[in-house]
Amino acid sequence: MTTLRFATVELVSAWLGPPNPLPPLAPPASPMAAVEVQPSVPPEARGRLGYGCDAPLLPYGLLDDYDRERRPRPHRVAILENQHLRAEVLIGLGGRLWSLFDKAAGRELLYRNAVVQPCNLGTRNAWFAGGVEWNVSLPGHSPHTCEPLYAATVDGPAGPILRLWAFERVRAVPWQLDLWIPDSSRFLHAGVRLRNPHDAEIPMYWWTNLAVPEAPDVRTLAPALHAYSFGYAQRMERVPVPVVGDVDATYATRLSEASDWFYELPAGQRPWIASLGGDGRGVVHASTWRLSGRKMFAWGTSVGASQWQTLLSPAGGRYLEIQAGLATTQAECVPMPAGAEWSWVEALGPIEADPGAVHGSDWGEATAAVERALEAALPMAALEAALARAPFDQPPGELAQLGA
Repeated sequence: MTTLRFATVELVSAWLGPPNPLPPLAPPASPMAAVEVQPSVPPEARGRLGYGCDAPLLPYGLLDDYDRERRPRPHRVAILENQHLRAEVLIGLGGRLWSLFDKAAGRELLYRNAVVQPCNLGTRNAWFAGGVEWNVSLPGHSPHTCEPLYAATVDGPAGPILRLWAFERVRAVPWQLDLWIPDSSRFLHAGVRLRNPHDAEIPMYWWTNLAVPEAPDVRTLAPALHAYSFGYAQRMERVPVPVVGDVDATYATRLSEASDWFYELPAGQRPWIASLGGDGRGVVHASTWRLSGRKMFAWGTSVGASQWQTLLSPAGGRYLEIQAGLATTQAECVPMPAGAEWSWVEALGPIEADPGAVHGSDWGEATAAVERALEAALPMAALEAALARAPFDQPPGELAQLGA
């Protein structure tokens, strides 16, 4: 049986500080500023780049008063648990899924940072690494990522649901995130609903960002033959997967520089992405059809990249990111029609496949092995059924937390 409870835990953390009282008059830099788009990027993809990326930051204030004086500090968490999984959610920090523990294997599926240390990588400056972040509405890390969300319990058809929600103030849209673990399931489910209450089209953005442990034998797999590679030399190009030049770019530790890899999933392909170690075990993220984008981010092995890893994880540990979004890349939003309501279900959980296939030279067989394991553990039909049953309109119970 699945349970949901709320608690206060102590995590080694820096002090976040209050919002800056001075208004941020300049809009955030567009992700397409000075980007050199190569001819390999097809015209239909090129035409979408930059859409919705010029949003201002007001009425939000910057969060730039944090320090590096790390000590145990209290944090409110929600704990969802069944006989297979335990999920811990930092409801006071953007609903960050901080831990997803596989009880059967006795292992953490995510990169659970030992320290909450903000650095200047967020839309509002402050951002911290680890767990699973939910990014909505504005390109980049969500303006809510270091703020409390509204939180409550819902009695769902498959057990208790943790409901989180907020109002995004730039686009002026509400968003809702329901988290649950069905009884006997090995997968955490996340139901997302976005609404456009306006009488005009708006740009919409969503990316779910999973931090997972990085190691030389960890491979990122997604069912794609091509990807859009974007490095911090501001150059975007379409490249083959997995080998680019003489480097297998699906192993993060073989990349020298920080880079994004946006996978081009074929039409009709079940959307998923996974990170598996040398033993063929790891974590998978799958979703219903609307959330069709997939991405890997790797810091690389340069001196600068290693410094960033140390700043974000001062107690040690390295991570990479696997992500899922509404669009093909993060240099674009998706047009959301007037009055539209969008919803989907995501699932995160353990995956295991033949290590010989996963790490073999046949990329098609590597991804097929993971997809077979995924379909056996969580059929696509089961996810679609979960979406059909999701009680998005069911009123929440008593508030566990007020949002910012």
